Amino acid sequence: MNMDKFSMLFGSIFAGAGFFALCIGIILTIATGDTLGLLITVPLALVFIGIGVGFIMSVINAKRKADRIQEKGTKYTGKIYSYTDDTSLLVNGQYRVNIKVRYFDKNGVEREALVPTKFIRGTGDFPIGATIDICEFDGKYTWVKGSVRYEQIYREEELMDDKPLEPGKINMVGISCQGCGASFTGAKGYVSRCPYCGAAINVE
Repeated sequence: MNMDKFSMLFGSIFAGAGFFALCIGIILTIATGDTLGLLITVPLALVFIGIGVGFIMSVINAKRKADRIQEKGTKYTGKIYSYTDDTSLLVNGQYRVNIKVRYFDKNGVEREALVPTKFIRGTGDFPIGATIDICEFDGKYTWVKGSVRYEQIYREEELMDDKPLEPGKINMVGISCQGCGASFTGAKGYVSRCPYCGAAINVE
């Protein structure tokens, strides 16, 4: 399930219900001349409309950010290595899935990125080992829609193996967790998990 579609549907239902309640309140007030019903329905309608518009705008803003990353960013072709839950938002009792993508940068150095998808587990849209195109701009990542495919790429066996990181080839840097604010160290160019709250973070 695409969470963006769910959010748009959910937002449209709430906004529509709010407008419907507002229209009913106005019609009843005109028909009866009693403003009490309008005083009750207007605040309730505005709450529903606000919630609905909030969901819709969150999807629109996310799309704008993704489009900006693709427009201004650098494109890489990599392999889907694993999944991790996006614990920042729980929708319908389920977390959205972020995919961990391994790729080679312009210098041929292996990198790893956590890419948001807005999908939930079990959809089959991002199979492990599939090839995917991603874009990076200013430390933010997005995936190119329609790019998930079964295609062999150069040195893909190096991207998909489970070798440990070699200490001499990594650069450890300080990280501030966006989830809980804790500080810890992680390997630059890879995904690290906060030891305190468990949030997965791209280390740039």
